[in-house]
Amino acid sequence: MSCLRLFPRHPLGNLAIILFYLVFSAATGFGQTKEHDTAIAEIERLSNARNVDGSYFDMAIAATRIYDPAIDEASLQLQIDAMAKAAATAWGKAKTPAEKAATLSKVLFKEFKFRNPRAAAPILTGEGILDTYALPGVLKGKAGYCEGLSTIHLLVAEKAKLPVSIINLPVHTMCRFDFDDQQIYVENTRQGALRSSKFVETINNASKAAVKSKVYFKPLTKKQFLNLHVNALIYGLIMQPEGPKPLSMKQMVTLAECTERMDPKRPESLETAALIHFKAGNNERAAELIDRTVAAAKTLGAPNWVHSHYLKMQKQYHAAK
Repeated sequence: MSCLRLFPRHPLGNLAIILFYLVFSAATGFGQTKEHDTAIAEIERLSNARNVDGSYFDMAIAATRIYDPAIDEASLQLQIDAMAKAAATAWGKAKTPAEKAATLSKVLFKEFKFRNPRAAAPILTGEGILDTYALPGVLKGKAGYCEGLSTIHLLVAEKAKLPVSIINLPVHTMCRFDFDDQQIYVENTRQGALRSSKFVETINNASKAAVKSKVYFKPLTKKQFLNLHVNALIYGLIMQPEGPKPLSMKQMVTLAECTERMDPKRPESLETAALIHFKAGNNERAAELIDRTVAAAKTLGAPNWVHSHYLKMQKQYHAAK
């Protein structure tokens, strides 16, 4: 039945229904634009591609378009370019690997004033994801947590052609310089402090399986980097009290399938996909995914508090089957 025929005899009937539709759409996310669908279709294409085309910057933009299809890409690129120019100049004056690695930290945290928020990272709540993890929010506020700041570090290095990669650790993200005879990690949540490989592995209590895996302690492929952003985004959206607006649950499930494909052995990605399927009422699928999450976390040595969280979710999802 067409809603415009509900009040055929009242002169204000059609206007009332139209106004109700607009208000309902804004409140619930119903009526998502074709641009949102196009952005999500691109994530689907990339998640299914064997070789992902484009730069790391392109991947960050693709993830951003999921919730902001009209993002001003050129403005973001100009900001990255300005930092890259300063970094390249400082790099050219440095001599040793440690001095070179320190130049980018100085540019980002001293010259351009980036910082880590005082509040604890919203690992479980997902609060403030768009402001502290997504590229536009981090550039605007000059503040972010590990993923957000490491993304800025990577994109500036990419533009300046510096030997930097971005690395996942259990529930953490860092950058790393790969010199001919030395690896130097960068802890962006500590003003770009430099760390040795041994220090990073020790402080994170890394298991041998984690270090040898393709999930942690290895440079992220472009597909894995895209997943890093998509995963953080959809986790933040699904945790909103008012629901995942501006996206629908159907769109969220599509993105959950994408994040599973892009990094199928990473516990953090599997847990997000499980959560979205559970919220969507797909309890069997949620239980399957959380089982894989728990198994992967056990193999790779997730921190105890994270593993306990996964076990709690496993019990809840199986009880709902």
